[in-house]
Amino acid sequence: MISSHHLLCVLSIYNVACFYLIILYFFPQMNKRVAVEVDRLSDLPINVINLIQEYVHLDAAARMSILSSKWRYIWASHPKLLIYEHFSRNRNQSGIIHVINKILSNHSFGEPIKTFFLDIIPIHFSDHSLLDQWMLFLSKNGLLELTLKNNNNVNAPYKLPLCVYSIVLLQQLYLSNCILQPPSCNFRRLENISLTDVIFDLDNESSSCFVLCLPILKKLSFVRCRGLYPLNIHAPQLVSFSMSGRGSGTFNLHSILKCQKLDELIYYPQEEVSQNDEMINMPQLPIIFPKIRHFVFDRYSLKFMASGIVAKWLPRSFKTLNILHLCDLDLNNTEQMRYLVYLLTSCPNLSELCTVINYTKSNGLNASLSEIERCKNIKELNNLEILNLKEFQGSLKEFWFVMSVRASTPLLKKIIVSFHSGVDEEKASRIYQWLVCLTIMPGLPPNKPQIICEPLEKI
Repeated sequence: MISSHHLLCVLSIYNVACFYLIILYFFPQMNKRVAVEVDRLSDLPINVINLIQEYVHLDAAARMSILSSKWRYIWASHPKLLIYEHFSRNRNQSGIIHVINKILSNHSFGEPIKTFFLDIIPIHFSDHSLLDQWMLFLSKNGLLELTLKNNNNVNAPYKLPLCVYSIVLLQQLYLSNCILQPPSCNFRRLENISLTDVIFDLDNESSSCFVLCLPILKKLSFVRCRGLYPLNIHAPQLVSFSMSGRGSGTFNLHSILKCQKLDELIYYPQEEVSQNDEMINMPQLPIIFPKIRHFVFDRYSLKFMASGIVAKWLPRSFKTLNILHLCDLDLNNTEQMRYLVYLLTSCPNLSELCTVINYTKSNGLNASLSEIERCKNIKELNNLEILNLKEFQGSLKEFWFVMSVRASTPLLKKIIVSFHSGVDEEKASRIYQWLVCLTIMPGLPPNKPQIICEPLEKI
């Protein structure tokens, strides 16, 4: 990690370099005098020069080559090649391709590229074969981190070439709007994978037993990915698993059953999850993931996980769980409120509870205030310190929910509120006053939590 002091030093050097550039441009008669000062930049260690250039755009890094003979080609041989969208904003495709080819050629006999970030948007899908050539070059030169962004080309996903799967030293992989057709391979060094709008195109004949071996993977994130169900993941060191967006409900959760070190589970499918005989339900979770500390559920995963619960508490408690986020919680839905109570009664060490309220037309029974009030006598909330309320609208049921939770939380320190987009400043002010009154009503714990209202978003 770079310390703040180190960063300030780097930025100071960069400011001095920019000052010299201005002097050389506007006062050419001072070249000789300034040249002596600029030459001091040549004495900087190469790692410091590389660090400076990490904090500037590629254009600025290229212009800095006139500062010193030592800096002349460093911009094109930097171990990190980051081609962001703003770089290609005022360039045509041929110009972008020329720059990238030039930089890659400079790396042929010098320092290899360790980090490669490319926004694919300016590359037309008919020229994706050029990307394949770049990937082939990078795969042979010890690449550690690969990011390919293809967000705006929804109808033209980039198919990852086979050479990428052979990058032995790869540690970080971030992809969006790509097609993956991985062979039977093991990524021995991968520690972090983040996939958005990625399609898994697996061979139908072997997909039923397809296993992706990731022995030291720590973080895995799928957002709106498709073709996941046949995928089996072997990641014994996995700490964080995230699955969100439509299409996530098709993922076979049983593939992460052996992840005993899992600390964070985010399961946010945003659609109904199909019920089957192999599903994982909530009573199993404390047994399967004994070290879990952070849960993020939505209404669909809550229903899916809570299926089969008939008691008022779970057979085993989540003793390690500290943070619980519930998205799209519908206080009008009786079934959801019952699941919520069952879950809260099994979290004796919960320190933060976050709810995102989202009212919808319920197909089931409409929850009454007494149903919400069941949150009032949950002794397991004794350790709750933070109550985070998102998309708050100020309805009667929302206030009833806050008061019920407040009655069970003697150690509550903060109530953080972010308002729904339909709430104006006047209503937000009234909601704040009502919340203050609710927290000091007779019969509630004597502590007075701080009410924090986040600023309204400007539209």
